[in-house]
Formats: sequence, C-alpha cells, structure tokens
Amino acid sequence: MPSVYSKQTATTPQNNQAYSQMKEQAQGRIQNHLTNGYRKSDAVQQSYNNWQQLQKNKPADFKSTYTQQLNDLLGQVMNRPKFQYDVNQDALYKQARDMYMQNGRQAMRDTIGQASAMTGGYGNSYAASAGNQAYQQYLTQLAGMVPEYYDRAMKAYQAEGDELARQYQMVGAREDQDYSRYRDTVSDWDRSVERALQEYSTLYGQDYGQYSDELSSAYNALNAAENAEQWRANNELNQQKLDMQQTQFDQQNASNIALKLLGSGQMPSADLLSAAGISAADAQSFISAWQAANAPKAAASSGSSGGSSKKSGTETTTGTGTGNGLLDFLKAAGSAVGSFVNHGNNTVNNAATSLQKFLRGNIGAK
Repeated sequence: MPSVYSKQTATTPQNNQAYSQMKEQAQGRIQNHLTNGYRKSDAVQQSYNNWQQLQKNKPADFKSTYTQQLNDLLGQVMNRPKFQYDVNQDALYKQARDMYMQNGRQAMRDTIGQASAMTGGYGNSYAASAGNQAYQQYLTQLAGMVPEYYDRAMKAYQAEGDELARQYQMVGAREDQDYSRYRDTVSDWDRSVERALQEYSTLYGQDYGQYSDELSSAYNALNAAENAEQWRANNELNQQKLDMQQTQFDQQNASNIALKLLGSGQMPSADLLSAAGISAADAQSFISAWQAANAPKAAASSGSSGGSSKKSGTETTTGTGTGNGLLDFLKAAGSAVGSFVNHGNNTVNNAATSLQKFLRGNIGAK
C-alpha cells in the first residue's frame, strides 16, 4: 500500500568517488607543498642576486691623494723656527751698506779736496775733519735704515708663514672636495643597495604569499572534502534511520489492516500480507481458526429455530461445538502469533490486541 513517506535520493557511488577524489587531490597538493617547500621564482632569485652583487660592489675606503702634501705643509708650519734677524746677514742691507760706505768715502774725498784747495793745496786737520764728517753722515743714514730692513725681514717671515698656511688650506680644500665626492659615491651605493633590498623584499613577499595562499587553499580544499564526506556519511545514516522508521511504520500499518481483515474472516491480499510480514500459511491458519470458531455459532443460531422441545440437546451440542471450535481457534491464533514472533515481526503487540478484540467481539472472551 502507498506510503506517506518518500525516500530521499541516496548518495550514489559516483558522489562517493567524487568526494574521495577531492580529498586525495587536496592531500596530494598539501604533500607536494610540504615536501618541496618554498622555492624562489626566477624573478625573486634574480632580484636576490642583484642585491647580493650590489653589496659586494661597496666602494673602497677613502684614500686621500693629498695626505703626504698636507703633512709636509703642516710640518713646515708647525716646525718653523722663530723669527730672528741679523742685519749683517741681510743681503739688502749689505748691498745698501756697501753703497752708503762707498758714497761716504767719495764724499769724504770730495770734502777733503775742497778743503785743501781753500788752503793752497796743502792737507790740514780741517780738511781731514771735514772729510770724516761727510763720511760719518752716510754711516749715520745707513744706521737709520736698520729698522726698515728689520721690518722688511719680519714681513717676509710672516708672508712666508701665510703662504704656507694658504697652501695648506688650498690642498685641504682639494682633499675635502675629493672626500665629498667619495661620500656622494658611497651614498649612491647605499641607496642602490636599499632599493635592491626593497625590491627583493617586495617580490619575495608576493612570491611567498602566493605559496602560502596555495597551501592554505589546499588545506581549505581538504577541509571542504572532509566536511562533504562527513556530511555524506551523516546524511546516509539519517537516511537509513528514516528508511527504517518508514519501513516499521508501513509494516505496522499493514499489520493493523491485515489483522483487522483476518479478525473479520477476510483473507488480505498477497501484497498486504507481504507488507505486514505475515506468511500466507499463517494467514490461512488464522482464517481457518476464525471459521472454526464461528461455524458452531452459526449452527446454534440455525438450530434455535427448531423448537423448544430440543432446547437442552441443542445447547449441549452447541456448547460442545463451541468449546471445540474455540479451542481450535485459539490454537490456530496462537500458532499464527507464534509465527509472527518467530519471524521477528514488530507488530506482535498489535496482533495480540487485535486478537483480543476479535475474541471479545465474536465469542465473548474476556
């Protein structure tokens, strides 16, 4: 008979195989990632090599080309002797001295000559004194020029020191320029290395991020496959429980209908007996018992119309027939119920209940 319950479509072997394939593929991806580990792509490796090469190209330490020259000039400045002046060692003074002494002698001769001419050409003390005085005048002028030559020597000494200082500053400025250019070169190298490192870090992060994403995707796929497989197993288990409950419900319903028909002496159809779990032989035994139990009642009802003169004999006969019919019915019914038990029928209680109702309704059993 029709069921009020419709079975859901069971999971097919194809679905089971698909879940297994999904799980195996995810496990294979995970194993491949874990076994091989992360490997740099060509772009990342090239960027790494470029960074390493730039680090090796660091400019050498600064070496000045003016170090020796600066040291020499500094030594001349620091080790210069203190200023000392000897007028007799002054070449300009000696040149002036020679000139003044020559001019003084000439003036002395001229003065003596002029004085002698005034006295008739004869030498005298006046002429000698006048000539000597002329000579001393030149010597006095020469002596007055000594401070001037001292200042000149001092200024020359100071100018020489200033020149050394100027040369030292000039060479030092050239060295500063060279060092500044060197620092610019080092700064350019630093920036190049920094840019290369930044490029490598960016590419590495993207590359490793892709590897991590692929590994995470594989784990997610594995979890999804396991969840789908678990859902399938749970779904099949729930389906089995629902199918079992429906089978029990259908069998109980069929048993109730079959027993009701048997209780009224009607033979259920083969499909109904099969659905109720009752064999045809057991059903026939039940019908035979029912007929045996109801035949004396029918006979007694027919005999009561024969007259009151035979009442006691009829009752005796009826009582005997009813007793024998009831005994046969009970044996047959017990055999049928026992058959239900032996077949594992889950509606034994319903069968017993139906049998009790039948007995109460047909033969007055309590």
